[in-house]
Amino acid sequence: MASLFDRIGGAIGGVSIPKGQELTPEQRAQVTSAYMNAAQALLAASDQPRTSFGGALGQGLAGAAQGVQKTMKAQRDAEIARQQARADEMQMRVNELALDKAEAVSRARKTAPKFSDYNDYPAWSAASAEHYFDNELPDEAAKFLQMYKPQSREERAKFILDQGGKWSKKSDKLLEAQEKYRGIANLLASGSGGQAYSAMIMVLKALDDSVVRDSERASFEKSFGTVAGLEAKYKGALEGQITDRVGAEILTIAAGALSIAEKAYARAAAQKRTTLQELYQDDERLPFLIVPEFKQINPQPVTVDQFADMRKKRNS
Repeated sequence: MASLFDRIGGAIGGVSIPKGQELTPEQRAQVTSAYMNAAQALLAASDQPRTSFGGALGQGLAGAAQGVQKTMKAQRDAEIARQQARADEMQMRVNELALDKAEAVSRARKTAPKFSDYNDYPAWSAASAEHYFDNELPDEAAKFLQMYKPQSREERAKFILDQGGKWSKKSDKLLEAQEKYRGIANLLASGSGGQAYSAMIMVLKALDDSVVRDSERASFEKSFGTVAGLEAKYKGALEGQITDRVGAEILTIAAGALSIAEKAYARAAAQKRTTLQELYQDDERLPFLIVPEFKQINPQPVTVDQFADMRKKRNS
């Protein structure tokens, strides 16, 4: 709580501190600065000839106030400079993102569907939209969806059926990977190494889908190795007796691959739903009819002890 001494110091420095109020760190620094400036100014004035104590005190207080004001101005200037630096940094990042997007659009256009390969305009625009969705460019995809926006109830029903079918073909790969992952633990615990190996390969193939980024595949390979290398490593290991260590490794690898795939599909689904919501604001159900919600398993790594316990319970 501010004391009388603090409020006097605040008054000297031009800082209003109501009675009973707690001082902020900034106010405390200003009060301290005011007293230090006042003391220095008072000593300087008292050394001047023919200066009374009252005159010296007056000059000291005036000098203290000026000193505090200079300090406060310097602090404000420093804060303004910091804010400007942050704004400049943010603008630089915005410019970098804009450049990255322009480069991504340019790359995607090189492999975009050609109109000559399709029978009609709607088919080409739908294929183009799908292409840009796959390249994580929803804004570009929206342009093609907007070109042929179904108006009648029949056209909209056909649009939902066609778009939903395309998404189902994409998401079926993930659903199959989830199903195979669920069965790996039981297959390993029961000693069915060959089937467990096949199931693991099916889970790893989920990384090949277009919704998974190259950087995500690279991250998986950095942690576990290439898919081809894993296939070669564990094919022989699973033909004989499955150790707890091998079982735990297989489950952890499969969990890592499925986790990446689930996050990639969730990201792609969110992008497509958002784009559809913006285009069809009059129908809240449409985005979810085309891109239904799916449940993520969120698989986790498995330790050797956890697998051993899992196997024990499975065979008891």
